[in-house]
Amino acid sequence: MGDRAVRTLLDVYEHVFKEVPSLPKVLEHGGLSPARERARAIKMGIPVTVQHPLLHDLAFGLIQGWGRS
Repeated sequence: MGDRAVRTLLDVYEHVFKEVPSLPKVLEHGGLSPARERARAIKMGIPVTVQHPLLHDLAFGLIQGWGRS
């Protein structure tokens, strides 16, 4: 969850898929990933899941830590 985690996972997937292209693909907890990384995942054929209850439950702490946009 978060931009660095998503970017790192997609980097790893790029390398792994060259060796094992049939490996199942999914990016769990992708709700906070930037649009650029979501587009990258889509281009790679990787579904991005979003757990809306998790975002709701974390909202207060996220707003305190990152501020309102």
